[in-house]
Amino acid sequence: MDTLVDVILSARAVSDRGLTFTDGESERFWPYAEVVAEAERVAGALREMGLSRGDRVGLILHEPRDFVMSFLGSVLAGLGPVALYPPISLGTLDTYQAGVQRVFDVAGVRRVLTAELLLEVLGPLKGPGGGPMPLQTFETLPRLSGAVAPEAVTGDDLAFLQFTSGSTAAPKGVRITHRALLANATGIADRLDVRAERDHAVSWLPLYHDMGLIGFLIVPLLRQASTCFLSPLAFLKNPTLWPELMHRRRATMGFAPNFAYALLARRATEEQLARWDLSCWRVAGCGGEPVQPDTFRRFADRFARCRFAPEAFLPSYGLAEATLAVAMKPLDAPVRTLRLDAERFRATGEAAPAGPSGPSMEVISCGRVLPGHELQIAGERGPLPDGREGQILVRGPSLADGYHADAAATGETFQSGWLRTGDLGFVQDGELYVTGREKDLVIINGRNHHPQSIEWVVNEVEGLRRGCAVAFSRPGAEGEELVVVVEARAADGAPGLAAEISRRVRAELSLSVADVVVLPAEGLPKTSSGKLQRRRTRELYLSGALRTAAAPAP
Repeated sequence: MDTLVDVILSARAVSDRGLTFTDGESERFWPYAEVVAEAERVAGALREMGLSRGDRVGLILHEPRDFVMSFLGSVLAGLGPVALYPPISLGTLDTYQAGVQRVFDVAGVRRVLTAELLLEVLGPLKGPGGGPMPLQTFETLPRLSGAVAPEAVTGDDLAFLQFTSGSTAAPKGVRITHRALLANATGIADRLDVRAERDHAVSWLPLYHDMGLIGFLIVPLLRQASTCFLSPLAFLKNPTLWPELMHRRRATMGFAPNFAYALLARRATEEQLARWDLSCWRVAGCGGEPVQPDTFRRFADRFARCRFAPEAFLPSYGLAEATLAVAMKPLDAPVRTLRLDAERFRATGEAAPAGPSGPSMEVISCGRVLPGHELQIAGERGPLPDGREGQILVRGPSLADGYHADAAATGETFQSGWLRTGDLGFVQDGELYVTGREKDLVIINGRNHHPQSIEWVVNEVEGLRRGCAVAFSRPGAEGEELVVVVEARAADGAPGLAAEISRRVRAELSLSVADVVVLPAEGLPKTSSGKLQRRRTRELYLSGALRTAAAPAP
């Protein structure tokens, strides 16, 4: 099979496996044969609307079932789907509309598939000619009779445009070809040993992001394994629905960012832990944000009574420009961590073992690069040896075809066949350890500090919303100074929180905090997937736009 169209059509005859859509209470099972028939109906409807091969269609749909059918139908019609998140709250509509308009302008979207309840929100959007953007609800797509011939596409054709989350920069449209998509999906399926007769996945991940879309729609479809989709909103309302479904359906695969595992370790009740049997969960993937060793240990310890196998935890590394995955821990292998000499690592970038005394830092392995791909750690003068930190470079068949309509950014990121990820890490014994982002480094007194390591310390302070801390530097009279911005749980900002944050950072990292800003809940800027926008936070801070709720640290 050379294209996603081939993958979709190959599932036509499968009636005993498919996709289930649930809100945690009611559910509907769609055999793959019915999924393909519905996707063909959508493809025919899109053609009736005047869309043709190569046109871009926007997808803004909150129901997983509607999204899946719209995405697969767009692919069968030879279109380039552009998936975006629905609005999160009414308070940010102006910002949301402006962001969507920018994406659609860059992508050249001709029509949008959406839901009835979003028509008013999307009404102000402009189309390619400056007039109103044509909006079509999924509910009112015309139902055509008769077979629909799929569009003839090649491996080099665009499968979809994947807009980056913008956690450190403005979003860019990553061009994912059919060839790159199948190379990455096949690499993931092979590494995870996905088998149709054995495997069943449960996912709450948003389908407008790569981990949810590729990991839990494309990969299972490729191997014709079943997936159960829980809506992201249902998960956020009740996170324990995820392990409940894993237990109830005897599911074998589930992925999530680090924060979800930390959340489950706190939210799972004693009654639930006693009742669940998670011995079926053989792949508990973790990616999309830095993986914290303590999160893995807390989750594994808490869920041990559910017969959750620690080796099922699977730290991973990837990014949109590589379609999705770059490296994954080998199956059934123990999770590997290294405790490093923090002083030496920050001063020289050398991953030397920590001694019996002195500051140390722990990093977790994200495993080995996918088969058929290469990984290189590079410094300013070229490749670096094992155990030395540098920028992570990737080469292989999963690389995207550059950024859509952005030759400058493409030239900066894709060079001589290599993808310059902008992420930092090192290789030890053939495994990748991700340590931060090159442009996010906090450099104080000539020493490099990764903001994630500062944020992990801050997140242990009582009174703030876990996972809602951002660290960066600001220009000072004698050099760069450290600033920490957090969200407080209490409405009054928790008096004394700033002083405790400063004390903890000084005690554990020997760093002085120049300023602590305490914001109310949801005060920090985040991407559509919930990632903190460190660079945007810094820009708002330097402009004075953030509301300071604490005095500078003593």
